[in-house]
Amino acid sequence: MKLFGWVFAACSLMLVSYSGNALAENFSGIWWDSDKPGTGVFLTLSDDNTTACGTWYLYDENGKPIWFSFWGVMRDNRLQASLYKFYGPPMGQPWDSAMVHSENVGVVDITFISPDSVVMRYDLDQTSGKLNLVRFSLLSCPGSLLWDPEKSGQGMARFHYPGPDGDMSGLIWYVYDQDGNCTWYTATGHVGTHIFDLWQFTGPSLLDEWDASLVKGSRVGSAQITVQGFDLATQTPTDMKVYFNVDGVGVMEMNLHPFKCPVAVPAL
Repeated sequence: MKLFGWVFAACSLMLVSYSGNALAENFSGIWWDSDKPGTGVFLTLSDDNTTACGTWYLYDENGKPIWFSFWGVMRDNRLQASLYKFYGPPMGQPWDSAMVHSENVGVVDITFISPDSVVMRYDLDQTSGKLNLVRFSLLSCPGSLLWDPEKSGQGMARFHYPGPDGDMSGLIWYVYDQDGNCTWYTATGHVGTHIFDLWQFTGPSLLDEWDASLVKGSRVGSAQITVQGFDLATQTPTDMKVYFNVDGVGVMEMNLHPFKCPVAVPAL
């Protein structure tokens, strides 16, 4: 389970503006810094690789799970974008997309060195630094992002990877906690399993010296999944229903569909 906890990412539900040149490679998928296991980035590029959006999964100053979203234009091999922190409806209350709002908390500068190597520099309110990211090589496919248009402001990443006892399926759900702050949960199980244990992880913040032993997970509920559509070519679900149950906090049902990073929108 600790290994799964090192695969953190999803993608933002935001639009981007178009400009610049397309890349020859598609960099969509899960990326991580092996020196900082317990954090990660899920990148999604538009179909023509000219725009990108993503979410960075990490921990706040209290060790709680948190995510920042970013989106922007690919210019040659580089992406520069603002980082946003999101807030939304508290867990356990009826979903209200009007309560979803964000604040700018910093910037990110990503350079794509090779198909399997990325350098990500960040500048947040309290700290700055650099991550040397590589693809998470255990995955059998890049993964996919799904969202419920009726519950815009949250979503779920889904992916597969080989396990010691057969192929495994995993998910990352990004949503909001009881106070309306952004948080995330993970789940994993054998392919074909319909009910997964839901886990939440805590770990060191960027302000602390990194200590992987501080990354700890605990079971907090369950996720019941019903796949309603499947793309054989990409081996990814196209439509699914998920019923999340966070013990003692709340439940949520989502009708999920594929989300793609838009190719372009008019610049403001």
